[in-house]
Amino acid sequence: MACLFGCAVLLLFSTPVSAGNFRFYVGELFPYVIRVGPDGYAGAAVDVVSEIMAEAGSPVEPGDLARISWPRAIDDVESSMNMGIFCMARTPLRENLFKWVGPIAHLKLGLIGRKSSRMTIRNFADLAHHEIGVIRNSGPHTMLTAEGVPAANLTLLLDNEQQFRMLHEGRVDLITQADVAAPYYLREMGLNPDEYEMVYVLKELDLYVAFNKNTPDRFIRRVQAALDAMKKPDVQGSSRFQRILDRYTQGKEN
Repeated sequence: MACLFGCAVLLLFSTPVSAGNFRFYVGELFPYVIRVGPDGYAGAAVDVVSEIMAEAGSPVEPGDLARISWPRAIDDVESSMNMGIFCMARTPLRENLFKWVGPIAHLKLGLIGRKSSRMTIRNFADLAHHEIGVIRNSGPHTMLTAEGVPAANLTLLLDNEQQFRMLHEGRVDLITQADVAAPYYLREMGLNPDEYEMVYVLKELDLYVAFNKNTPDRFIRRVQAALDAMKKPDVQGSSRFQRILDRYTQGKEN
């Protein structure tokens, strides 16, 4: 039944839709994309993308957001019109595969380990002595491979939950995760964030909305212009973009 459901979702979102009606895959990443119930999503990036798409003349409905495995989502957006994905790192290898709007998020990406392991990672060469859990085809997977980390040291996984479960059970030594998201996921799984730490910073990243590369340039420009306007400070020195982020990170009202 699970396979049938997954295949049905993939088929639905792989089918080109009418012009002006976009669908998006999302990757869970607190505070930018947060799952609400079995099929709903909230978060700063969800609110930002919803607003800028509406400003560009293509409103996003709750049913237009879906989550499948990251590798399948990337493949689907590459091959299907009127599709997008967020939040995604804009890496050199991906640059010409999509059209981009952003950045819509910023984070520090690093390697998370158990404090009890007392690991010291000084450079990428040190990673040859550790087993690392990483989501297949993700930005961190691409980065670690490009830095020469042996494939034999990488355990390729499907999602965040699997990463943290493998780390907790001691089946991998390290996982890749964002500084803002790791404590949230640990608490959601009933684990104590104080027992884990970021032992090595891989990179600070800006994250984007990636659209199918055949999306018209004029539409991409409209969406980017809406985002730029959202980020413009008002007379109080704040911006609509910052107030949305504050709502999820600090509990502030808009």
